Amino acid sequence: MNDLGHRLLIDSGKKRQIDILSILMDSEVPVSLIHLSQKCQVTLKTIQKDAQVLVEMFPDQLFYENNYLSLKKNTDMLLLTKHIRSIVRNSPLFSILEAIFDGKYITTSGLLEEWYVSESTLRKYLAYLKDILNEYEIEMNTNPLYLIGNEVNIRYFYFHFFDYKYFDYEEINHSEFTSNNNHNPFEDFGKSYSRLLNINYQALEKWLFIIKKRTSMKKFIQLKEETINKYSSHSGFLLLKKNLAKEVIIEEQDIPESEYVFLYLVMINNVIYDGNSMSFTNELVKEFRKFESLVDMFFDTVNLNYSVHMDLKILLTGFLVNLNALSDASDIFQTTNSYLKDNIEKKYPHILAIWYKILKNNANFIHTYDMAIKLTVFTVSKMNTVKKVLFLIMGPPAVISYSKYLALKNLPQKTEAVFLLNQPFKPELIEKMNIDLIVCNFTVVEPLKNCEMYFFSNILSDVEWSNFRLYLDEKRLS
Repeated sequence: MNDLGHRLLIDSGKKRQIDILSILMDSEVPVSLIHLSQKCQVTLKTIQKDAQVLVEMFPDQLFYENNYLSLKKNTDMLLLTKHIRSIVRNSPLFSILEAIFDGKYITTSGLLEEWYVSESTLRKYLAYLKDILNEYEIEMNTNPLYLIGNEVNIRYFYFHFFDYKYFDYEEINHSEFTSNNNHNPFEDFGKSYSRLLNINYQALEKWLFIIKKRTSMKKFIQLKEETINKYSSHSGFLLLKKNLAKEVIIEEQDIPESEYVFLYLVMINNVIYDGNSMSFTNELVKEFRKFESLVDMFFDTVNLNYSVHMDLKILLTGFLVNLNALSDASDIFQTTNSYLKDNIEKKYPHILAIWYKILKNNANFIHTYDMAIKLTVFTVSKMNTVKKVLFLIMGPPAVISYSKYLALKNLPQKTEAVFLLNQPFKPELIEKMNIDLIVCNFTVVEPLKNCEMYFFSNILSDVEWSNFRLYLDEKRLS
């Protein structure tokens, strides 16, 4: 979940409604209230009350029985999503930030009249918002309300603000980029530039929306002259300025060169890293050699085979090269959120410690620990030595159904799952399936010689599934 968007919801009850509905919409099986109480970090009694409220609101969508909550068949997901979006839309902090973004004149007296809250409550809201903004090195003037700080940091903040999955971003801006005779400015640029980099144009469009709004308000970015000179001769920069910038930046304005360079750097920020396309531009080859040594240190520390994982080496190095380029605009791009940090610290402490030590001793990033978090995420997401897993599960139908759901949930992306449920173990059949790992919850008399096996008990407890996930994480670095 987008950590920023979640934190901007200050009504704890409404926030739990979003959390509960999000979990239900992502689950294929009923969810226990105990699990929900743990996720929301509240008592079971509180979650029971929340469940009753939601069922009363959505009697045709939710089913509540025996302390389990689930979606009914053929549930109208759009109805639930609209409810969540209405909570977000009416959240005070979202309203303030959207109004500031639109350049509206906002005063504390006006907010008191609009929200019917006390001065102490409003002060609490604004103090909380200021704390969040400070994490982005942004300050807020309170009367009238507007943001103060590095323009790059303000735009970075708003990118994550609009990136919250329940913020109705599409409705408020998409038409701005398609209303010009139904011409999409991304198409021509995408065709021209696809030979160089694979770009996430959906994310880039969000950036362009922010850039267009801020430049229309004459809120311009000021980059160092050396940064402008460094990137303004790049082929990607020249192509972007020719094909795209003129269509997304307000016409009849004296746009500083910094804006076009920033647009180019933002494009680099939205590279899609895969093994089938370039992850950095030709002009950054010198930087590639510089950061390649850091990746070599990681490979040597964990004894990774270079020939087997050469794609990973190139992608990791390209990732570092691009983040370093973004740092020329602001070191804010090196940072990450607390939600991601907590997850990585719990799931991959060993990999995180290795990356942190390498960066601390051999690089000069400002936010070294955050960069180690980013590299850990990138590493574990791109590594996968287990491509195909066979699940041999024995048990009653209910256990089988739930186990299949948990198996798919715990497998890494791009790992294929094959299920033989309540079927006998037949080595001659399995040997023809090109399986990397067999998972089963019963004793096998003659294990396969050329295939690793992982055994569960016949109970298939939650603890065992957690241990299985840790096992898969360790396999990534084998």
